[in-house]
Amino acid sequence: AEIRVVPVFGWGCKLNGFAYVRRQWSVDAARLKRWMAAQISRGAPGWVVIFPEGTRFTDANKKRSDASAVKDGLQTLPGEILRPRTKGLALMLDESRAAAAAAA
Repeated sequence: AEIRVVPVFGWGCKLNGFAYVRRQWSVDAARLKRWMAAQISRGAPGWVVIFPEGTRFTDANKKRSDASAVKDGLQTLPGEILRPRTKGLALMLDESRAAAAAAA
C-alpha cells in the first residue's frame, strides 16, 4: 500500500507537503521539479525524507539490475542485491545546487 493512504501518517505527510512518486519517471520527473521549485521558492528547510519500499527480488529484476550496472560501467552487486534507483534523488540534488548557485 502507498504510504499516503495510511491513516493519520499519510494525512500528515500530505498536509505537510510531502512529494509522492509513482515510479514512472516520465511523470515523476516533472512532478519532482515542480515540488522542488515550490519548496525553494517558499524557503523551506533542506530536508528530504525517503521511504524506500523495496522491490521484490526475482531473477528478471536481478538481470535488469545487473544489465543497468554494466551499461553504466559499474560493478554488479552480489547475491540478491539489486542496484538502487537514484534518478529522483539526483534530480533533487541538481535542482538544489542550481537554486544555491542562483542565490549566490
